[in-house]
Amino acid sequence: MTHRRTKAPSERTPEWLIGLLAAIVLVTVGWFFLRSLGAGDNPVLAVDAAAETVASPEAEFVLYDGTPASFDDFEGPLVVNFWASWCPACVVELPDFQAVSEQVGEEVTFIGMNVLPDDRAAAEALIEQTGVEYQLAEDDGGALYTEFGGIAMPTTVFLDTDGNIVDVHSGTLFEDDLRERITELFGV
Repeated sequence: MTHRRTKAPSERTPEWLIGLLAAIVLVTVGWFFLRSLGAGDNPVLAVDAAAETVASPEAEFVLYDGTPASFDDFEGPLVVNFWASWCPACVVELPDFQAVSEQVGEEVTFIGMNVLPDDRAAAEALIEQTGVEYQLAEDDGGALYTEFGGIAMPTTVFLDTDGNIVDVHSGTLFEDDLRERITELFGV
């Protein structure tokens, strides 16, 4: 008969160590996954300076005042920010977008694209609370967000004067970073 030797308590791997190792593996795998996505920038639509530009989707949307519009209706470079009232990161960045839109004045047009389904009353209350005064529109069902390749909320798309996508950023943009990006992309 063969006897099996059981490990003494001092020879066993502590449960906390197994949990720690599992957590380290999960964090490492998650980090590599996020890096493969471009660390916050949209890898599908990000435009390399040496690459050809990507035309923006030809689509119509409805402004908050009920007027139908398209990106061709606006002059100059555009900053299109996809947001929703239920998105905490969107709420945080809206005042910064307002501040930068005031700084660049007539040189760059800002459009806040509310990704629906969203509670219109909640969205309007948020706009009032954050002081946003630039043009607002509805992205009914998130169709434009999807066409622009949005992968996270908020997502900001930068269009040149010809309507070409020159940059896409998924994630929060604060005032200094947004201002710097506009200067780099549009020389404003």
